[in-house]
Amino acid sequence: MRDFLRRLPKGGDLHHHLGGAVPTESLIRLAAEDGLCVVVRTLTAVRPPCGPGTRPAADARTDAVFRTALLRAWSMEGFPPGRPGHDHFFATFGRFAEVIRRHRGRQLAEVADSVVRRHQFHLETMVTPVEDAARGLAAATGWDPDPARLHGALLAGGRLDRLVAAARAEADAADAGFRTASRCGTPRPAPGCRLVVRRTPTRTATARPRWSPPSSRWGCGRRRGTRGSSP
Repeated sequence: MRDFLRRLPKGGDLHHHLGGAVPTESLIRLAAEDGLCVVVRTLTAVRPPCGPGTRPAADARTDAVFRTALLRAWSMEGFPPGRPGHDHFFATFGRFAEVIRRHRGRQLAEVADSVVRRHQFHLETMVTPVEDAARGLAAATGWDPDPARLHGALLAGGRLDRLVAAARAEADAADAGFRTASRCGTPRPAPGCRLVVRRTPTRTATARPRWSPPSSRWGCGRRRGTRGSSP
């Protein structure tokens, strides 16, 4: 029965968080490759250099105790059964957030192969491109409860157009990274090359109000300019 269910066509995944679908072991590997640091107290990945209270993520390659601690902090690995896991689950995203900002093409390549092996043929994955730039625009624009004035402020000086262009460039780079990692267009493409993928821009509903309009508006601009599907 398990083999039968595994081989059944699964259709599409319409609510998919790319960073949350990458195996934790792969996140640790990427953190090490990028020279990221880990805050010892919270086990949160941060940008280098590694100062007091942090250690290189690369230490997980040789320190089994540290590696196990990261696995448990960045996933539900080893979480005590019978205890509410809601808070721990959502806290994991903040701990590895710095990792998933990079190498989205490689992340998608790994996830796509897994999806295809489960006989899914469509994936709509959610990403938050150019997050720092969107927050910067929000800070520069400020909040105005009047939608028309706020919209005008976002467009002033071509700032939002530049944000949309940066988001497109980031998505194109991710596409290129995916195709390279998956060997798409070569005689030996990875299974994930067959998958239809659509990206959905996200915004945080619980974020400060001034952060939401830039991310929502550039998402609409990105959709008008994007290709129908990728890869």
